[in-house]
Amino acid sequence: MTIKSYRALVRTSKDTDSYWIEHAKLDFAFGLNHQLKRIGMANTDLAKTLGVKPPYISRVMRGEENLTIGSMVKLVRATGGKLHLQVADQKDGMRWFKVISGKSNSFADDAVAFRQARSAVNFTEIDAYQELEENAAVSNFY
Repeated sequence: MTIKSYRALVRTSKDTDSYWIEHAKLDFAFGLNHQLKRIGMANTDLAKTLGVKPPYISRVMRGEENLTIGSMVKLVRATGGKLHLQVADQKDGMRWFKVISGKSNSFADDAVAFRQARSAVNFTEIDAYQELEENAAVSNFY
């Protein structure tokens, strides 16, 4: 299979529900992994906290578990995090930004904090999944 035909196959697969189901599972796994690294918790510690076997956590991290929202909430809360779900139009690109600026009381405060954070950080918009498809490598984009 050539790179050109591979890219065409990937483009075509984006029209299927199964692609987006796998995309969501991996997106969740990336986020959970980021949270685990942030707090210094190992997969085995997470399994122990939840009272499950370590292979279950491994399957979650590989995107092999078809999780319910309840399971996702339990996994994330066990790490001290919280789950965010977002629905968007298919044509819209989604980018998540975590702005650390203390407490804000309004959307305007959040917008100011976002502009300040954006000007303080030199970043490039990266579509992590396109990067994965084209380079067959996962970038740490969180």
